[in-house]
Amino acid sequence: MAKYRVTYSCGHEREVQLFGPLKERDRKLTWLASQVCPDCASPARPKPQARLVKDGDHYRIQVTDAFPIKDYLKGIGYRWDPDRKAWWRPVNPADPADLVPAWGQLRDHVDPDPDLSRLERAWESEQVRRYRTDD
Repeated sequence: MAKYRVTYSCGHEREVQLFGPLKERDRKLTWLASQVCPDCASPARPKPQARLVKDGDHYRIQVTDAFPIKDYLKGIGYRWDPDRKAWWRPVNPADPADLVPAWGQLRDHVDPDPDLSRLERAWESEQVRRYRTDD
């Protein structure tokens, strides 16, 4: 058993621990140097998708494909809907005091649908700025 420093083909370096005969370790080091590192090899996970959904007489922000941020969503008041396989929270789109802070907590973590994209374009406007909590 020994620890080696490997420079992968992508240029990243990492320390690896190898076991076995020296000849096998040398073969493994040569092979590792020809591969991309584990960080570069893992497929980029798409950002969760956020949509404004009409649910009967009410509206809600619904977030799908959100496993990487599920704990964050839970912490800001979103609930899990097992039927839709999505995280959600109720909002009133006609009330900027409700919708703007809800979007402000989420905007850096998701790709928005067109309805929420309109809110994103309005994010810097004076009309929206007074409801923002990040200023």
